[in-house]
Formats: sequence, C-alpha cells, structure tokens
Amino acid sequence: MIVSRRDRAALSPAVPGQPAIRSSAAATPSLGSQSLWLVRQRAPAGAAGPLHAHDRDEAVVVLRGAATLTLGDRSERLEAGDLAVVPAGQAHQLEADPEQETEWLIVSDPAIRFLLADGQEHPRPAWAD
Repeated sequence: MIVSRRDRAALSPAVPGQPAIRSSAAATPSLGSQSLWLVRQRAPAGAAGPLHAHDRDEAVVVLRGAATLTLGDRSERLEAGDLAVVPAGQAHQLEADPEQETEWLIVSDPAIRFLLADGQEHPRPAWAD
C-alpha cells in the first residue's frame, strides 16, 4: 500500500519571476509504484511551469481552481474536474488561473523523462522519483 502525505511536498521549477509550484509525489518508484506515476501540484495564482515535453503521454486533471494548458499554438482553459491528455513529445505549459490558487494531478508512466523545449533532456526533479 502507498500512502501519500501532503507534507512531502517540494518546490518545482517555475517560469523565472513567478512563484514556485508545490509538487507532492503520490505514486512514484521511490514510493513503491512500479507502473503508475502520480503527482499532485499546487500552484499559486498566476504561477506557470516551464515549457517542456515528455517521452510518455501525460494526463492532467484539475482538482481545484482553473488552469490554462498550452500545447504548441493552442491553449485550452481547464476547470476543476476537467482532464487533458498531453501526447508524448508535445511541448506544453500549464499556468494557474491568475485570480486563484489551482491544484492539479498529473498521471503518467514512472519511466517518464523530462525534456526542455529544445528537446534536450532535463534532470528529473527529486520529487519525481
């Protein structure tokens, strides 16, 4: 059994000059998960993660608040309860609503790799393992 605790949160990279996003690993290899990668992120109003991609599909479920998901030249507003699937290799960015804190869940494969917008691999954040 894997039990996730909110107090295991760590700060995630954010766009320079913006507040950091808190990430809490819920199911990762270091927590004993072999086939599921699940991370909860809480973003202050207006916070945005960096433009990046992955080598695996990724699902994002907005739990609270609202966010804008940008994939290439397309942006979609996601409200609490909405789910979006980001295809592997697709550069994307998630930005919290400018008026409210937003919380979302990310689901993928535990072997997920993090890629910068230019395609170069980025070291996995400590909270991702």
